Amino acid sequence: MSIISGLIDLLLLQRCFSCKKLGAIFCEPCLASIPPCYPHKNELIHASLSYKDEGVRKAIHALKYRGVYRVATPIAALFADHLLETLSDAAVFTGNTWSTEQSAASRSLLVPVPLSKISMRKRGYNQAEILARELQKIAGKEAFVVETGVIIKKKETRAQMTIKKRAERVLNLNGAFAVPDPDRVCGRHVIVLDDVTTTGTTLMECRKVLLVAGALDVTCVALAH
Repeated sequence: MSIISGLIDLLLLQRCFSCKKLGAIFCEPCLASIPPCYPHKNELIHASLSYKDEGVRKAIHALKYRGVYRVATPIAALFADHLLETLSDAAVFTGNTWSTEQSAASRSLLVPVPLSKISMRKRGYNQAEILARELQKIAGKEAFVVETGVIIKKKETRAQMTIKKRAERVLNLNGAFAVPDPDRVCGRHVIVLDDVTTTGTTLMECRKVLLVAGALDVTCVALAH
């Protein structure tokens, strides 16, 4: 990143992504007015924020494509309560007793959706992993364990956002993900995290390979929908 672009990012970070008011990434009025997203059509997928909101969309774009890491803290904070609520509901559904006082071996794994090796080299970071780390800071290490490399994306695919038809999205990601070490997930509850979900194809493909690898249950979550 050049000095000029870095200075531009610094100035942008002093303005609200929604109303452009100086002082914060999201000013208090805009923060309070960010709408929740409608429930996903797929009941297995849980998202918190509406991607239709201009401020949310700009903040995620800044993190995802411009490497403005500091955006992750406020948007993760917006998502944290929803995630913990989802975890509690998942524990009830699976018959487990979830709490923030579980042993490390029994805590849920929070697994960011991976990038392919080529995409990782180009971007230099995985925005879903950055969000996962911020969520752990907010919720505490007792809430869940952030694990990377649990799922790998073993082939390069077209960007899902460029594909309109759901059937083509499914075909595009068919066989794209794998769990290289099933022992890491065997008998564990896994939370798969993505920044944005549309049809849910990416999350569901990750869920499929985790269950095949022996995961006890898989909860699919996204920051925005």
